[in-house]
Amino acid sequence: MLLTSKRVTRESSSSDEREPAIGASGGGAAADGAECAESEDEGHTRHAWYLWRLRFASLSVHLRRHLSPRHGFHLRFRLRLCLLEKAAAAMNVSRPSVHPVEAPPQTAQNVPRARMKDIQGMPGTCGGFALRLFQFIFAVISLLVMASTSDFASASAFCYLVVAVSLQSLWSFSLAVVDLYAILVRRSLRNCRVVSFFTIGDGITSTLTFAAACASAGITVLIGNDLNKCAINHCTRFETATAMAFMSWFSVSPSFLLNFWSLASR
Repeated sequence: MLLTSKRVTRESSSSDEREPAIGASGGGAAADGAECAESEDEGHTRHAWYLWRLRFASLSVHLRRHLSPRHGFHLRFRLRLCLLEKAAAAMNVSRPSVHPVEAPPQTAQNVPRARMKDIQGMPGTCGGFALRLFQFIFAVISLLVMASTSDFASASAFCYLVVAVSLQSLWSFSLAVVDLYAILVRRSLRNCRVVSFFTIGDGITSTLTFAAACASAGITVLIGNDLNKCAINHCTRFETATAMAFMSWFSVSPSFLLNFWSLASR
């Protein structure tokens, strides 16, 4: 029994003497592989190597205390082989490193342009739909009141007013339908061509309505104040039709200004 223990101790000492050589060879291989790897991978492999050595040392101490020398030698030998395999696997594992990429500097060409938000009153909004309704209602009232008189054809200004408010009512009704459709389907009417078409149409109709209202107002003042012939003419209806034409022009002006602003800000 004594000879057996001495033989085991000699074999264990010889194996312990061979261990630094194996470790040195493994360290040399790790050093050769670390020349091409990055610093993070090298630190990870060293940490894995030390971790497995600590596990082997703790297990070998446990086996020396609780097992016989012969069985402990064989188990320590197997653990040493397992340690070398794990260390080699840890050294051969390649982990890709992530490097931050700087964003290209923004120049005047690739800077995204800020888009103006939809303001109430623009096409496709509830405010724009309300303005179109007011334009249509005032223009229709002016047209009906002026057409209800029997002698509006005697003055060219009144005939011009009838034509202008008729065109205004048709234009406002058409755009009110378009705005209602855009609100229901939740579609934005911010196309450049559409906005240009709305701006030109509002500019033409508002100019015609304002000119017709001013001409009708001049004729009404002439009949009522200068000639004093309101008793035989329908001055009240003329004044009402003229006032409704001005109200229609007032409600067209915000639509024209917002559309023109949206077109100019592109």
